[in-house]
Amino acid sequence: MEKEKLKRKSKRHVKAIVEETVPLESAVETSEQPHGIIGEEVKKEEIREAEKEQGKNVLKLFTIAFLSMIFVAIVTGGVYTYLSGVSLSKNEIKITPVLTPTPPGTPEPSAAPETTPEATKKPDITPYKVNVLNGSGKIGVASQIKTDLATGGFKKITTNNANSFDYQETLVSAKENVPETVTNLIKEILSKKYTVADGESLKESSSFDIEIILGLK
Repeated sequence: MEKEKLKRKSKRHVKAIVEETVPLESAVETSEQPHGIIGEEVKKEEIREAEKEQGKNVLKLFTIAFLSMIFVAIVTGGVYTYLSGVSLSKNEIKITPVLTPTPPGTPEPSAAPETTPEATKKPDITPYKVNVLNGSGKIGVASQIKTDLATGGFKKITTNNANSFDYQETLVSAKENVPETVTNLIKEILSKKYTVADGESLKESSSFDIEIILGLK
């Protein structure tokens, strides 16, 4: 009986020891398990923070690039607008004439008469008789002027010596009915070689319409 009691006591003791050992092991396992989970959570949190930081950096770079593009566009548009405005202002500059008011009672200037073809038409000089006189004594001067007058269109030309060789100026005389345009044409031809002055009018009984006395100058 005592042996059986001892066996029962030893079984109970062993059972108690086993029950105490098992909770200790499970406690160790449960105590170690939270530390591993916490480490993984920390790592995941760090990864999330890194991703967030990276996302923020990308957003910053994108924002800077976008603002830079806007700034460049604004500057380019401003320069283009300025240059366009300068070119337009140059093209639009016009000179506005300043009109001076006319005092009351002042007659307005009349328009200049139009030049008609008849006014500029060369007169017919072929009918006029021209007498060329040598008043300087130089040989051949009358013949030279005769040639010049013939080139100018005169047809009836005679040459002779003047009553004296003491003439200094070259004189042109004409009848009163000879048009001024004809005498002016003769003066124009003579002025290439001589200093021309007006002489006395010829009498109506004269055989010539125009008389030229060639002087020394």
